[in-house]
Amino acid sequence: MKLKWLVIIGAFLTGFLFLSLNMLYNSGPPKPYIVVGDDEVPATEGSYCWDSGASSKCEDKVFRDAFEMAAQHEPTSVREGEEIEVKLKPFPDEFQLVQWKEGGERKQVVVKDGNIYAPEQPGLYVFQIHAEWEQGDATYAFSVKVSS
Repeated sequence: MKLKWLVIIGAFLTGFLFLSLNMLYNSGPPKPYIVVGDDEVPATEGSYCWDSGASSKCEDKVFRDAFEMAAQHEPTSVREGEEIEVKLKPFPDEFQLVQWKEGGERKQVVVKDGNIYAPEQPGLYVFQIHAEWEQGDATYAFSVKVSS
């Protein structure tokens, strides 16, 4: 009888510990899922603040500009006008996507059904995402090299 209770209490404590550690280590904002064709595009996580209920955390990551932020990964090669899928789950309450071109030119990009399109001019471009959820906010950046 004592062994049965020890097993039950041990299982309960193990489950509680697992859930606690899971909440602790998964306490950051969602990661973006970015795809071009069959290739996943890596994104750099920038500064964020996040409240998971169990813990709150803000992390400031300083980059000189969006290009330095995106330089953490190699640019993904795309064709002019190619579709780029940008997903965040859960989808944020507020979402902004800014396209930066070499030389500092920038413009707001409209996301339709989770998709954007590569620019029509060849060159290196960085896309910077700012997303806000009830639990907090985060920035991300990814780069593409457009060729004809």
